[in-house]
Amino acid sequence: MEGPAQSASFLSGRSGLLWAIGLAIVTACSVATETYLMAAIPFGLLMVIWAFYSLESLLLCLVAITPLSITLKDQGFNVGVSLPSELILAGITLFLLLRFLQNGQLPWRVLRHPVGMAILIQLGWMGLTILTSEMPLVSFKAWISRIWFVVPLFFAMVEVFRSEKSRDWFFPLYAFSLAIASVYTMYVHSQYGFSKETSTWVMFP
Repeated sequence: MEGPAQSASFLSGRSGLLWAIGLAIVTACSVATETYLMAAIPFGLLMVIWAFYSLESLLLCLVAITPLSITLKDQGFNVGVSLPSELILAGITLFLLLRFLQNGQLPWRVLRHPVGMAILIQLGWMGLTILTSEMPLVSFKAWISRIWFVVPLFFAMVEVFRSEKSRDWFFPLYAFSLAIASVYTMYVHSQYGFSKETSTWVMFP
């Protein structure tokens, strides 16, 4: 409990105000200079603070925004990222790694479960095949993306499902967001007469 208490004092009062002003300045500068990557800094810091205080609520928030995420593709780097869900997943994975390096504790019950062991074997095999891949960079990106999906959504989500309240919230949160995406998709599809040709690209987000 020492960590949250220290963070609470660190983010309260004048320190909290200075942090808020600093984040606002960074965001304003990124917009003014059109350096939008800089705008991700406040978002990333917010996710770290949120994960530190309540990883469970952050994971439930992730469940809610997943159906509303937007996929962006960069042809130059051959990368497709679903925003903001994949950024949050990557951030949670990094947070869990740092927490492990700090306290050295792992969810051994989950890791020793047959499903957990199968996932670890699969991740290990994917990592090994990078060495023999004809396109190592592509294989490495696929391996990293698999890790940031599996670690939060299985190993961390197990702890979320231990709470009855979280279990009760999980499906309504996802269903509500999915309903919004479905209604919007049907509306866009209706503008094209529900034609088969447009059915392949009207799904958005």
